[in-house]
Amino acid sequence: PCTCLKAVHCSAGAYHSVAVAEDGAVMACGMGWRHLDRTTSPRAIESTASPWHLLSGFEPPLGTQRVVSVACGHAHTLFLTQLGRAYACGADDHGQCGVSPSSSPLELPHTAASARSPVLRPRLIAASSVGFTRIACGWSHSAAISRRGRLFTWGWNGYMQLGFGDAMDRSRPAYVAVGE
Repeated sequence: PCTCLKAVHCSAGAYHSVAVAEDGAVMACGMGWRHLDRTTSPRAIESTASPWHLLSGFEPPLGTQRVVSVACGHAHTLFLTQLGRAYACGADDHGQCGVSPSSSPLELPHTAASARSPVLRPRLIAASSVGFTRIACGWSHSAAISRRGRLFTWGWNGYMQLGFGDAMDRSRPAYVAVGE
């Protein structure tokens, strides 16, 4: 008999895929997950018996929460728990992970964005306390809907896709006044 996990949700980015199992376990494969084992080269990971890696190390830990959905951008990923907390990891060069502390600037010019380091382990997204019900990723930007139906966006904003009427990147979730 197969001992495989039953997947209930999945998403794919440019070079990676992520799946969520019935029990909330998160599995990832593809480029970008080699940081889970710094002793293994990317080629060695690709040639292992299973290319899938169980994702752990959420900061802060999930505790009794479980992941219920994922969203993949070009090189970043968002995770949503059943309690509405969102986590992110991956490329963060435009703030698309949304994990910047409130003491850092919310708005970033495009020229300053490229020096940001990637987020190596899933970290709690700023503003998760509002309780998200949906998450989505674009190439280098992210979006979420709160329990109250409010839209939040963050990340790269070169084409004004965040909905603020300017081209400034956002380093953490910011409320978008849709139709107001």
